[in-house]
Amino acid sequence: MRFSIVIPTRDRIELLSGCLEALGKVDYPRSEFEVIVVDDAGTRHAVAGAVPTPAGVAIRFLRREENGGPAAARNLGARHAAGEYLLFTDDDCWARPDLLRQLDRILDESPAVLVSGRAEFFPREDLAAAATQAIMDTVYGYFNPDPRDARIFAGPCLAIGATRFHALGGFDESYRTYEDYDFCVRCRGEGVRLVYAAEAKVVHHTSPGLWRFWMRHYLYGRGAYRFHKAEAVRAGTSLQLGRAAFFLGLLTAGWRRCTPLRGTVVAALIALSQIASGAGFLSEWRSAHSSNGRSR
Repeated sequence: MRFSIVIPTRDRIELLSGCLEALGKVDYPRSEFEVIVVDDAGTRHAVAGAVPTPAGVAIRFLRREENGGPAAARNLGARHAAGEYLLFTDDDCWARPDLLRQLDRILDESPAVLVSGRAEFFPREDLAAAATQAIMDTVYGYFNPDPRDARIFAGPCLAIGATRFHALGGFDESYRTYEDYDFCVRCRGEGVRLVYAAEAKVVHHTSPGLWRFWMRHYLYGRGAYRFHKAEAVRAGTSLQLGRAAFFLGLLTAGWRRCTPLRGTVVAALIALSQIASGAGFLSEWRSAHSSNGRSR
């Protein structure tokens, strides 16, 4: 079997149903891939039996009894995988029909790599989705100028050899967010090249609402503190933040991509995302320093 597709989920039956339906339409031999759905201690439904499964697609359902976050759910799925390669995606990411063929082509050329596909945020007309797309494209453009030798990836579409994944120890389960960035750093540290394949696409369905947008970036900020702190410890340096040029490019991305009026709103949402991330970063910093104080 070529691919094991691992999908963590928790209480999002409608999104998961769409994700599985999309996988049922991929243009790839059914015998060459399986799908492993990991229910991360969901509370609303038993996932198995609650979602329709595409005909001819091998799907297994696993369940964690304690909520551990995406990293823990992905690791559990990987331990039960039979495929030569692991493809990690999310329940709100729907594969384009040629996704596996695009990944297959790249892995044939360079099997010992970590590959990321492109997430297209949906619906396109939604302002939060437009802001998220602008953020992601700016991050990838800044940190990955050479797509054949990239530095960081997010988690909606990551493929790597199963043997290599397990040798690296999988995702760090102490992370609730930023586990994908941490995994990329560890891959590069072990000589695994990162390849960005923009032609391998998933459609990322954005959760509606300003509060969800805020909380998503707030949690990213909390993960960002832990990630950058761990990086500083590994490097033996002080905590390093991003460069001003990066943040300037991020804040102006809305105007570069949209009409002036729409670009202004998107830019405001990008600014809000950075305020939320900063609040999460500060919250995690305070929590870490409070814990250090108590331990002394």
